Amino acid sequence: MPSITVCWGNNSPNDEMNGDYDGSNYYPHKEKSKNTMSEKKYIDPKTVKLSDLVKDNKKVRFSHYRDGEFFYTTDDGFTFPVPLDDITGNKVTLLAEDKALLFMRWIRKYIDTFKE
Repeated sequence: MPSITVCWGNNSPNDEMNGDYDGSNYYPHKEKSKNTMSEKKYIDPKTVKLSDLVKDNKKVRFSHYRDGEFFYTTDDGFTFPVPLDDITGNKVTLLAEDKALLFMRWIRKYIDTFKE
């Protein structure tokens, strides 16, 4: 059976085998992000201001699920949990990316656990 190789953008299959492929053209239709999670600094939940995390139409993005909690990360790099217990039984839709303002109650709950 013949093999099929798909190349996006300027990268060739040989680049990937040689370790030169950086994945930058894997999704050519998407704009490259200027900020990556590795560039973001640590945000201390004890000193963060809730208003700074949700102002100016900032977004949250789904990160991962673990032990009954959905974890989201804000545009600033602040990660917080959304407990599954809070959303089951209610008509709540959690999108992969949404306005941070809509997640304010869970961000506040998480921040308050560190301030006690």
